Amino acid sequence: ARTVANDYGGSGGGPVFKNKTFFFGAFERLSIYGLGVGTAIVPEADFRQGDFSRLTTPIIDPSTGSPFAGNIIPSARINSVSKVFLDKYIRAPNIRANQHSYAISASTISNQFDARLDHVFSSRHNIFGRYSFKNWDRISPTAMEASGPQYGSRPTRTMAISDNFVIRPNLINEARFGFRTADIYDPTGLRGLDVIAPTGLKLANPNPPDITGSTYVVIAGGYTQFGVKKEEPLTTRNFEFTHNLTWTHSRHTFKGGVAVDQYNWTSPLNFTGADDFGVFRFDNNLAGGAVGGATGNPVANFLLGIPSSVDQTATGPGVDGSAYHYGGFFQDEWRVNNDITLSL
Repeated sequence: ARTVANDYGGSGGGPVFKNKTFFFGAFERLSIYGLGVGTAIVPEADFRQGDFSRLTTPIIDPSTGSPFAGNIIPSARINSVSKVFLDKYIRAPNIRANQHSYAISASTISNQFDARLDHVFSSRHNIFGRYSFKNWDRISPTAMEASGPQYGSRPTRTMAISDNFVIRPNLINEARFGFRTADIYDPTGLRGLDVIAPTGLKLANPNPPDITGSTYVVIAGGYTQFGVKKEEPLTTRNFEFTHNLTWTHSRHTFKGGVAVDQYNWTSPLNFTGADDFGVFRFDNNLAGGAVGGATGNPVANFLLGIPSSVDQTATGPGVDGSAYHYGGFFQDEWRVNNDITLSL
């Protein structure tokens, strides 16, 4: 498959008002298009039908405690929820005995620009402002086709304003303000409620959130987990203000300043990835050979709807945090003589 990458941009600048105001701007776009391939290890075709006859290990019928005749689970005994998962989500192998592969159009696109404006009020006073913008977006395959493509978005914005003023020849003032946002958003093409509704899953929390992500189905034995973690958008905001003063007196250069930073971030709580949509694990660690036990095989346990463990996390409200940082400094550069300067 061919990958096509294009990277182009440009920059320019010049005076807005002669000897007073100047601008500069730059733009760049990077786009990469190609074929994205997802591959999953899935239960073999005969196992999906309940046919384990090629195994020498007996598949136990939990209702009797004895092996299924011929190591074959009757189709009528296959759990209705498991059947929906096999029909809609855990696709049949299409390459080799236990692999399912598919391809989508994948892409990575980045757009960014920077702009700066400088203005000179006088020989003693100038100011500049800068703004940067970047959007990064990606579409890639998930391991299982039914989980839909994986999207990725990373928008960032930064801004800075700086004012420099020579109050007197020996006294200089600088004030600077900055702002930055950086977000992360990684949804998929599958909504959790769209998995729960057709399968008829009964969860402890009957009202999971309407977001992307899905229930996890984990079948031991090297099979790929079905399910993608719930979307977990992260937003960050940062404001910064600094003020510095420089005073030269005799052989001393005194510098002092203060800084104030304010941070804010939001993110949903995440514990298992699936969280509110539930995690169903099918292992072979449940005892077989007894009435009410298990089959002794993880795929057979899945077909009969006998998980070894189930958990669901009710995550509740997400994180919305803020923090303030305060700082200051003072220093003295003392020129003792032409050969010695002390920084205090």
